[in-house]
Amino acid sequence: MPLEVLKGVIKPMNKHGMLKATSVAIALCTVMSSTTFAFSTVASAATVDTTEKVSASATKSKDNFSWDNASVYFLLTDRFRNGNTSNDHSYNRGLDQSGKVLSNIDDRATFHGGDFAGVTQSIEEGYFNNLGVNAIWISAPYEQTHGYVVGSDGNPSYAHYSYHGYYVLDYTQTDANFGTAEEFETLVDTAHEHGIRVIMDIVMNHSGYNSLYDMAEYGYGTVAPGWEDSYYSHQNVNNKTYHSFIDYETNAEDWANWWGPDWIRCGVAGYTEGGGSDLTRSLAGLPDFKTEQASTVGLPKILQTKWSREGRLDSETAKINNFFTKTGRSATVSNYLAGWLSEWVREYGVDGFRCDTAKHVEFASWKNLKNACVDALKEWRANNPDKPGADWDEDFWMTGECWDHGVNKDGYYTQGGFDSMINFSTQGGGLLSSGRVKGTYDGFAKAINNDDSFNVLSYVSSHDSVLARGDLIGTGSGLLLCPGGIQIFYGDETNRPMVAGVPNDGNGGAGHSLRSDMNWDSMDTNVLEHWQKVGVFRNNHISVGAGSNTSLTSTSGYAFARDYDKNGITDKVIGCIYANANTDVTISVGDTWSDGQYLVNAYDQSSAVVSNGKVTFNSGKNGTILVEEPDGRPLMSVKGDAEFTGTQTVTVSLDKCEQAKCSVDGGNKFIVKDGDTITIGNTAYDGDTITITLEAENEIGSSESKATFKKKVQGGSTAPVKTTSRLVVKTADGSAPYVYAWTGASNALLGAWPGTQLTSKDDNGNYYVDLNTTEAYNVVLNNGGKVQSADITGITGDAIITVKNTAFSSYDLEIVETPASPLEQLKKEGREVKAMTSSDYTASSWTTVESVMKSVDALVAQGSDADDAQVTAMITTLQNAKAKLQLNVPALGYAVKGKNTVSGVAAPASKVTVTVNGTAYTTQADDVTGVFTVTTATLNASSKLTFKAERNSVSSAIGSYNMSKGDITSPVIPTVQPTTAKPTQPTTVQPTTAKPTQPTTQPTTAKPTESKNLNVTATSNYFPSAKVTLVNNKELCVEYELQSSMKLVNAEWALNYDSSKLKLDVARSKDFMPNVSNEVTNIKTGRILSNFTDITDLKDFTNKKTFVRAYFNVIGTGSTTVDLNLKTLCVGFIDNDLKVNFAAVVRNSEVQSGVTSVAGYEKLAINKNTKAYLYSDDDVMLGDVTGDGQINVNDVTAIQLYIAQNQSFTDKQKEAADVNKDGKISVLDVTRVQQHCSGYMMFSRRNPYREMP
Repeated sequence: MPLEVLKGVIKPMNKHGMLKATSVAIALCTVMSSTTFAFSTVASAATVDTTEKVSASATKSKDNFSWDNASVYFLLTDRFRNGNTSNDHSYNRGLDQSGKVLSNIDDRATFHGGDFAGVTQSIEEGYFNNLGVNAIWISAPYEQTHGYVVGSDGNPSYAHYSYHGYYVLDYTQTDANFGTAEEFETLVDTAHEHGIRVIMDIVMNHSGYNSLYDMAEYGYGTVAPGWEDSYYSHQNVNNKTYHSFIDYETNAEDWANWWGPDWIRCGVAGYTEGGGSDLTRSLAGLPDFKTEQASTVGLPKILQTKWSREGRLDSETAKINNFFTKTGRSATVSNYLAGWLSEWVREYGVDGFRCDTAKHVEFASWKNLKNACVDALKEWRANNPDKPGADWDEDFWMTGECWDHGVNKDGYYTQGGFDSMINFSTQGGGLLSSGRVKGTYDGFAKAINNDDSFNVLSYVSSHDSVLARGDLIGTGSGLLLCPGGIQIFYGDETNRPMVAGVPNDGNGGAGHSLRSDMNWDSMDTNVLEHWQKVGVFRNNHISVGAGSNTSLTSTSGYAFARDYDKNGITDKVIGCIYANANTDVTISVGDTWSDGQYLVNAYDQSSAVVSNGKVTFNSGKNGTILVEEPDGRPLMSVKGDAEFTGTQTVTVSLDKCEQAKCSVDGGNKFIVKDGDTITIGNTAYDGDTITITLEAENEIGSSESKATFKKKVQGGSTAPVKTTSRLVVKTADGSAPYVYAWTGASNALLGAWPGTQLTSKDDNGNYYVDLNTTEAYNVVLNNGGKVQSADITGITGDAIITVKNTAFSSYDLEIVETPASPLEQLKKEGREVKAMTSSDYTASSWTTVESVMKSVDALVAQGSDADDAQVTAMITTLQNAKAKLQLNVPALGYAVKGKNTVSGVAAPASKVTVTVNGTAYTTQADDVTGVFTVTTATLNASSKLTFKAERNSVSSAIGSYNMSKGDITSPVIPTVQPTTAKPTQPTTVQPTTAKPTQPTTQPTTAKPTESKNLNVTATSNYFPSAKVTLVNNKELCVEYELQSSMKLVNAEWALNYDSSKLKLDVARSKDFMPNVSNEVTNIKTGRILSNFTDITDLKDFTNKKTFVRAYFNVIGTGSTTVDLNLKTLCVGFIDNDLKVNFAAVVRNSEVQSGVTSVAGYEKLAINKNTKAYLYSDDDVMLGDVTGDGQINVNDVTAIQLYIAQNQSFTDKQKEAADVNKDGKISVLDVTRVQQHCSGYMMFSRRNPYREMP
């Protein structure tokens, strides 16, 4: 946008203009410039290192990162996340004169609390990795001016602090509001650990404004008495009042205590005026650094004053002088800045800079900075070889901001050392809309990816221009799949709104309205999920950003292929975006893949095979297909007609896995295998969409796939289906606008350009038109001539566009949510019931719902003929019946005195709560079988148990049992009988489970037991044989026996079996290890995990005893294997001094050799009388996994639960649990903690464990 647009806003500089010119008080990038470029005429006098440096984009890192495929996440540190509230009011920001936090002020431009710690937390939580982000652009981290300036000439105005990082005070240390140097280092290191580069926003054009607070704090300029009374209120002060306390024209000696006239031009007393060129003007009234001058300068007075107070003057002076000496640079302004900024790279390993206001600094100074930083990054890597990122080999990277710069290679690249420039042409997303994306991709790929020394950073939203909202699905795909580098502005992926109550001040204004706090509590999860899927796809494939682009033929949407073959790396993918939702799309892929090639849609993990040069995938609800070659994870799809009437049978297709969990419309999960069929349609009404979800995992990873089918309307009267979208247009002058509208690439809705002039008016007198589409559509508003709006894309449903001027250049778009009709609401309520499994609920409560559903189905069948009043009443009736639903009481299958586990069966995926003598213990029932196991206090004859289940706000009654009645070793049927009504769950074949996990060592095999129906083989990595007893071809017992001359201390094992042929008899099998105590067990489908440890009562296996025993019911035929993988087995003894001696016979599933050659095994010196305190290097107490500051039996239990996969641990809990520091958490650690609890041993910082002195 030409600068003339801002006339009357940015004022010419004069001696009064230092802060009077801040009527926009913008965060630097807001100043616009012409799009004309004539760089060869720009002169430079700065001293420059002329050594040639390799372009960062020309190299590729060892971790497969490339700047050519960069996905940069731009966040304003202050507005992103508050991780440390103690720094929120550093330098008295936001406080009154007494130090109290101010409230009820206009806070659009104050500090909000975001900091380094908050960014680090999000990195650690995987937020950026889940988005596919591989680089984070943070606000300038160095110290900003402490005080605020005034936001406008208005009365009242608002306080404007440098929360954005563009008003530098001191380049040499962090701003305390953002955090400490240590916290910044942690941020960079943590990002590197996650494969993420860190980019700093930097300014080299200007310093910060002279605020009243800073002038008083550092003693420069002349400030009149009484300024505090106006300043500290933070409100009811405008520019006139603010500047009335400052003398700009006299007392040059006082102003000399600021940066000094040899450093900046600003027009105050003793300083030169800002110039008239881009390189010398005081931009928006900001002090302009004299980077172009070749003369040397001394240290600025303000920094001398500041550093002297802080005790850093000598050290900082020595550091910058060492930079000059080491690099041969002279002490010019440009070289001071290069030295200070490159120190962030040398000290912390920062990977790149985003350079603000690049057109206002000469190329030579930029090249000087780039060269200094390239050297600094190499130095950091050499000095920190063990730090994450030290082995990366790409050079330091630099991108620049020049307003309106597009995709053109110019002097910024050839003379300024830039690897990239920010691409303004995609701002707002217009070039990435459905009708224009093809030309954009073709043009960008040809311009960018044929030149290794050229790249751009494209974006749709930014901090000083616009928030692209509306169709964030289509816009997100267009951006994330764009050739070259791309930049996400924080909250694009969550639909973050503008600041409430603040007028839009982007595109030349201050930009505060665009910088709301990150909307963590109100994320648009549909948009976020979409951006995550597409973002991860981009990050996984270098061809997306760096490959060639070829447009492909597809039956819907825009399809394209990307191909990359450079530097020994090949990659190819295909994408299809802007397709019609939930549509089978056929894409021509013959030039990319041959017939017979298996392909995966990474968007939903469905798979298909190339046939006749084509492949077909469903576009899903967001019209997006992302095609890649398989990566080894399970491949899943469901085949059937996309639209059907009544019911239909669909077929499950699985590859790379033997089974999958399946659910229909969110109902209970069940097991399916390849080729299984499912009947669908019973859970839906006519016109509804049915969703089948498949989940599976293998040794490579897990996958989830969703397939959608539509049940077509057939015969009779139906509910009215909306077929149009109403667009209302409010023009600035009330005139009737022309509307050109289209869907897809070029499907015109209102005729050829310029479209149709609107004539109809609604009840409010506004023009409207009903468009014959319910898909996303795009419009251009115009006056029938040359005056028109930009493309307004991705509108869904009814909408209102309010045009703010006759040029159609400014508008607001409001999507009108159409409320569901009463009949649609009733259908929604009814479908929830149809997806339920009746046998999960009590017969009495289900009978009521079932009865109401008959009336519901009858009303729905009437369609549009149904009486609205009746429908509304029926909604209430059904909701009331659903509110009275009650889950069946869990059935206990195991509760034995002397044991501390309780097991049984409850509604699948329900939360089960078991109380023992009033203490509650919770667990989650298996999401397929409903089996649950919970660890409790040790049971005895006086134990009183209660138990209940809860799922989706529906609870069961509370069951009870007194252990005085005896042990439970077979299912206890609850008082409330479960219903026997026929389930509504779709029918399928007998559930099966995945292939058993094989032991790590060569197993030995017991002789198979032959039966008429099933041949059973028992194997183990340790036991040479096992007892296999098959009774009447129906019941099976597998028993592993052990004989040892020494007693058992602990053991850990996994028993694997095929659940398609064997069903675990939970009641009989719960005592898996009948000859030990303290056993913790987790029953999974097809797998049992268990462990025990006891250092006070070692288990005697001198005579052969049962070690592990399991009972099964036979449900299949053929042959099957039950395998015991013994992971850990330790034996030992307690000597006369009550010291426990033990050694591992099996460790990490490997049989240990030479154990018996050590007399008495390895002795561990133990003393039970000395207290032990445990520490680790980062204040994590070894053994204290519960984090309560104590090490006791609760920690023992917690580790056992973790080993049995009944409980998850945080990273710190894992560190605390790994007591012996072998990198694994096993029963060896449990035993060590037990020894500590008994006073036998202590742990220290240097040694994981040692005997007590």
